[in-house]
This record gives sequence, structure tokens and C-alpha cells, in this order.
Amino acid sequence: MSLISVQKISKSYYGRTLFHDLSFNLEAGDRLAILGNNGVGKTTLLKILGDLISPDEGKVVRTDCRIGYLEQNMRTEDPDAPVWQASDWQKAKLELEKRMATMSDAQADLAAYQTALHRFEALGGYDYEYNLRAALNGLGLADSILDRNIGSCSGGERMRVTLAKLLLAKPELLLLDEPTNHLDLQAIEWLIEYLEGYKGTICVVSHDRYFLDHLVKRCAYLSAAGLRIFTGNFTRSSETKKAEDALLAGQVADLSKEIEHQEAVAQTFLSHRNISGFHSREKLVNKLSDRLATLKAQIKAENGKLTFKFQALPDDGDPNRIIIHTENLAIGYGETFLCHDINLNLRAHEKIVLLGNNGTGKTTLMNVLAGRILPQEGKLKIAENLSVAYMSQIVEFPCETDSCLDTLLRYSQSDVKEGRNLLAQFGFKDIDVFKLVNTLSGGERCRLYLCCVLQAKPQLLFLDEPTNHLDIYSRSILEEAVAAYNGSVIVVSHDRYFIEKFANRFLCITGGKMIECANITAALKACQNHGITGTKSGKSYDDKASIKCAKIAGTGKSTAIPNLDAEATGRPLASANIDASKSSVRQMSPSTKRRLIANLKNTIKDLELSIERTENEIKAIEIDISPSTKPEEYEKLAALTAENEKNWELYVQTQSELDELAAASD
Repeated sequence: MSLISVQKISKSYYGRTLFHDLSFNLEAGDRLAILGNNGVGKTTLLKILGDLISPDEGKVVRTDCRIGYLEQNMRTEDPDAPVWQASDWQKAKLELEKRMATMSDAQADLAAYQTALHRFEALGGYDYEYNLRAALNGLGLADSILDRNIGSCSGGERMRVTLAKLLLAKPELLLLDEPTNHLDLQAIEWLIEYLEGYKGTICVVSHDRYFLDHLVKRCAYLSAAGLRIFTGNFTRSSETKKAEDALLAGQVADLSKEIEHQEAVAQTFLSHRNISGFHSREKLVNKLSDRLATLKAQIKAENGKLTFKFQALPDDGDPNRIIIHTENLAIGYGETFLCHDINLNLRAHEKIVLLGNNGTGKTTLMNVLAGRILPQEGKLKIAENLSVAYMSQIVEFPCETDSCLDTLLRYSQSDVKEGRNLLAQFGFKDIDVFKLVNTLSGGERCRLYLCCVLQAKPQLLFLDEPTNHLDIYSRSILEEAVAAYNGSVIVVSHDRYFIEKFANRFLCITGGKMIECANITAALKACQNHGITGTKSGKSYDDKASIKCAKIAGTGKSTAIPNLDAEATGRPLASANIDASKSSVRQMSPSTKRRLIANLKNTIKDLELSIERTENEIKAIEIDISPSTKPEEYEKLAALTAENEKNWELYVQTQSELDELAAASD
């Protein structure tokens, strides 16, 4: 039985057609993935299925079923609302208790009570609270998050809370947009296991190939040329698609030859003054040419043109030499240890992946190993003249209003022509090289950043969640580049498919210790018996606190924000021999602490002014919105909203850093 029948739908935005004349059915019990490159309209199609937006043409026929939708970018809720009270179940429980307290023998009261009871039981009844806490734990959140306000939760925490509530609501149709975002490997495993036993229908947009391989039964590939659906999980369907693509390529070659042949025949007819024969062949050539153009457009629409490679500086040293050495290293922030007794030797050409649950200190350790922040205790030695590049989760550039080409030329000795050729390898072609940095998507920012930092040919790459924002095609090119890279790599990633393509060492942070595991499976088992384990005088800390980064000594910058500086551009990093026997903050001189605090306060003041400005601009646009509002105004509104959300995230992060620094200085 079809839950949803999509019939010849089309959708455009601002004159750009996302898709045209799409038709397919979503069957009861289906496990369908919508795949495609970034920007083809996957999320738009998912919203049309969920009746959140309407197609421009065609229609969608739905059966009477409950639909649950998990959006990729969470909407802003009342920041003061408690997470627990935001639950529909909690509201239903309060309504039931109210009816019980005021119930009399009146028929109307009994009916109202029965209605409240039915709604409460439909939402899970008295088992709901237990099941919700189990789901939150499975997704890597502590029960204590239910006692917090929504405003105190990060975007990732809000997404996981929403996902847990959505799963327990058990709608007949689940529409999930990037559900593995913000989940660590263990949480992804839990989600896969839960969804495997889910009795409803699931339609998902995801770039997580491991997740897709273990969940979906059909894959729909969306492109400007249309929708192609294949049976099987990601691996099986992609193999079928490749075989079909090869047939298409063969058809293109055959058609090209046939067109040449028919053109020659037409010229023969013309030379013999057989005008009717000439016109007949001319019509045939036109039909074949149209068919050829359609096939070429389909192949072009579904296949990207990324060709980048990673190349390290020439290395004449011992290939087995140690380039990073640690002794009894401890990392954390303030007086809180995330991980201690870290003893590591990183050798040249090794490719290491750091694994562990969210909040265990993977990013902090990577920043310490890169020499970007100080350890709390122990020794760190970095090889002399080691050329390093560092890519953080949040990719930022010195000038957001520069073009892609200007940004690259800042950090490269290339001329304009060579710069354009380099950008083309990373998917920026023709007029794309003139796009402003602040208009780029997340995936485009990652590709531009890599293009910049790799020009110096670093010998050691630090990559923190590099596949975030990348589509499947871009991820496959990235993993090939990392696998073929002749330097050393340290990666933090929750993309299991990506990791397994290149990693030869697996280090897991669990229980406040770092252990070496044979593979990812062993690392997951090591994490199962350990939650979040940072300590301060024997006390545990919560998830949000655990992921805050330490500060760079003497700068006031958060290590979560990358900079195209010495490390990022691959310039040699001076030999480092750091011996930290006390908290890195307490090591600072009073003047350094004062400078740090002043820098943070200035940043907060600037952010407050920026937030006030953007909110005023947003209000001004919203007041004037009418049916005659131009598309440019909506684009401006979207850009301002994104800027405001980003500023709020930075504001909360910077304020937290200031509080921690002040506390550590007391």
C-alpha cells in the first residue's frame, strides 16, 4: 500500500528549477534514502513529502497517517522553556492530572477525562518517561538535560532531544533530514538498531554511508536530470547505478557515432540533389542530437568534477621517525581533566583516527598535539620544522567578503590563471570563483579551506570532522585524497565509512584514558561501559561542559575557531617541548590573564552590537513583507537570520569561556 504517491511534481526557487516532473511512490514499511549532491533539492523534496511546503506543479496524494519530521536546522524555540515541559507528553500528563483533580460525576467531566487519558496513553503513558530517558542515553545525552532550559542546550543537544521525542511518538511515517548529524559512533549504532526494529515507514536524507548501508532498502538519486530509484542499500544501489551509468556512457558514444554517420549520409544526399532524403536525414540527426544532449545532461548533472589531491613537502627523513611524542599528558580546561596519562608516539606517514563518545576530549587532544593550546600536565614534543595544517569543525576565513579567488591568492604564490585552475579542482569553476566567502554553503567553505591550506603541502594534517557539510561524492573524493596522501594524518570523525578507507591506527578516549584499539568495532566496545568521565576533584561534569575547548595561551581565541595562520597555511612549526605540570590557565602571568579577559569582553561587546544590528534589520524586513516582496528581500532575510544564529552561538561560547577563565583565575 502506498502511503504517499508523488505525481509529476516540480519545484523552483527564485527562477532556478530544483526538479521537474518527479513521480514515485512511498510504500508502507519502506526504507527509502533520498541521495544527491548538495543543492539539488533533497531537503525541499522531504518537506514536500511532509506537507510542510507545496510543489509548484503536480500533486502529492497522502493516506491518513501521522507524519514525524526531523529537520536538519532546528528552529529557534523559547530559550527559557524547560526541555522537559516542551514535551507533548508532559503537556498531556499535566492535562490529565488537572482533569483528575477537578473531575466530578458530571458526564462532561468524565468525557473530558477520557479524552485526556486517551491522549496521554497514545503518547506513551506512564512508560514514556523511562523510554525517553533510555532514548536520550542511547543518543549520548545524560538524563540531566531534561532539567535544563532549551536556551542552555547546544544545537546538537536540541537535535538529539527532538529526535528522541520523535522516535517515541512512533508516527506511521518518519522523515529524517541528516539524523546522524551531532551523533558519535556509538549513538549512530544505537539509532541504527532502533530504526531496524521500527514498524513504520522511513524516508531519510543522509550522507552517512555506513548508516545508509545498515538501514535503507531503496535509494533515490536526485539530480537536475530527475530522480532514479534503485533497490538495495547504499553500496548495492551505487553499484547498480554505476553499471547503469556505464551503459549510459556507451549510449552516448554510440549516439555520437550514429550522428556522424547520419550527417555524412545527409551530405551525400545533398550532393546528389536528393533534397527529400537530405531533409529526412536532417530531421533524424536533430532527434538523435536531442537524445544525446539529454543523456549528456543527465551524466553531467549526476557526476561532479572534483579532482583535488593532498601532497606533502618532500620528506628525506627516516619514514619511521617519531614526529610527535607525549609523556603522561593530561588535557582539559580549567581544573577539569578530560583525559590523562596520554603516552603517544606518532610516526611519519601514520594515519590516526581519534575515537570516543561526544565530550571525551578528542578535539581538545588534537589541538594540544598541534601545539595550538597547552596541556594541563605532562610533556609534548613536536619535531623541528614540521609543516602542519589544521582544519577545525567551524571553518572561518580572515575576510568573509573576499571572493574565493582572492581568498586563495592570499595564501598562495599562484597567479590568477593558476588560482582558477586550482579552485576548479575543488569544484569552483567559471563564475563560482567570484562567489563571496560569506555566501558559500558549509560544503563549499570546507572545500575552499582545504584548497587554501594544502597549497603549502603540509607534512601533518589535523582534520576535525572534515566530512561535515560534504555530500557523498565530495566525501568519496576526500577519502581517496587522504588515503593517497604521503604525509601524516590525525582525524576526528564519526563517519565510519570514511574512517575505514584510510586509517591505520585507532586511538580511543574512554574513561578518561586513551587506549589503542585494533579497529572501530573494538573502539565502540571500549566506549560502551564508559559515559562522560572528566573529573575535577572527583566530580563528574555534564555533556555541554565537556566539549568546551581550552584557550590558546596569550590570545583569547577559542580553539574551536580555525585560523589561516602558521599551522593552517603549513608554514614550519617551531620545535616544541612543552612541560605542563599545572593547569594551563594557572601557568599564565597576571598580565596574560588580564589580556585574555579583556579580549573576551571586547568580543562579547562586539557580538552584542552585531546581534542588535541584525535583529533590527530582520524586524524591518519582516514588517514590510507582502505578496509583492521581491525574492532578493527573502534572500537577505535568510542571510541575516543565519548570521544572527551564528553570532548567538559565538556569544554563548565566548561568555562560557570568560566564565571559566575567571573561575580558574580565582
